[in-house]
Amino acid sequence: MTPRTAALAVPLILVNSAAIYGQQGWAYDHLGHQRPLALMFAVAIESIGIYLAAEAHAALMAGDASIRLRLGSYAIGALVGVLNYAHFSSAGYMPNPLALTFGLLSSISPWLWAIRSRSLNRDRLRELGLIDPRAVRFAVIRWVMFPVPTFRAFRRAVWLGITQPAEAVALVDVKFAVKKATSAQVDGAEPVPVVKKVGETAKGREIVKVARRNPTASKAEIAAKTGASVSTVERHLPAVNGKPVASELTS
Repeated sequence: MTPRTAALAVPLILVNSAAIYGQQGWAYDHLGHQRPLALMFAVAIESIGIYLAAEAHAALMAGDASIRLRLGSYAIGALVGVLNYAHFSSAGYMPNPLALTFGLLSSISPWLWAIRSRSLNRDRLRELGLIDPRAVRFAVIRWVMFPVPTFRAFRRAVWLGITQPAEAVALVDVKFAVKKATSAQVDGAEPVPVVKKVGETAKGREIVKVARRNPTASKAEIAAKTGASVSTVERHLPAVNGKPVASELTS
C-alpha cells in the first residue's frame, strides 16, 4: 500500500467506524439491550454498504455497468444515516449537533468510496488513452491582454489535444504566419492580363479583315500581311490544322 493510498483510507475507516458506533447504539436500544447482538447488527449493515461499494468499483474498473450497485450502496448509507440520526436526535426526533453529525457521517461513506473509485478508474482510462487530457491553461494576464488570440489558441489546443500553453500559442502563430505570407504573395503577384475578345482591338480587326479576304491563307501569311506576330494571329483566329476556323471568319 502506497502512502497516498494509506492516507486516503484513513477518512473511510473513521467514517465507517463512526457509522458502526451509531448503529450499534440504535440496535442496543431497540434489540433487547444486548451488546453482542447490537454490534453484530451494526457490522452487518455497514458491511452490506461496503460490499456494494466494492462490487460497484470492480464493475467500473472492468468497464461494466455499475450504476445499480452504486445506487444500492447510497441507499444503505442513507438508511444508516437515518438510524444514527434517530438514535442521537432529541425528543420527537428533533435535530441536534450530535444527531446531524452521526447522520451525515453515516450517509457520506458511500460517496467517499465512489470518489476514490472514480479516481482510480480515471487513472486506468488515462493509461489506456480512453479519455482526453485536461484542457490547456493560460495565465490570467494573457486572457486579459490578448483575449482573442488566447481564445483561438485555446480552441485549437482543445481540438488537437494540446496541453502545453507554449505549444498551443506557437501553433496559432504558425497558422497566422502562413496566412499572412500567402496574403502577401497574392498582393505582390503580377496582375493577370485581360484577354480581349477576337477582333476587339484595331490589330485584331485588321487580322479578321485580312482573314476574311483570304480564307485559304495560313496564319503565317496573315501575320506577314498585317505585320502582327503569329501568336497574335492565333489569339484572334483560332485554327484547326493550321487553317482558320470558318465560323470564326464568317461571324
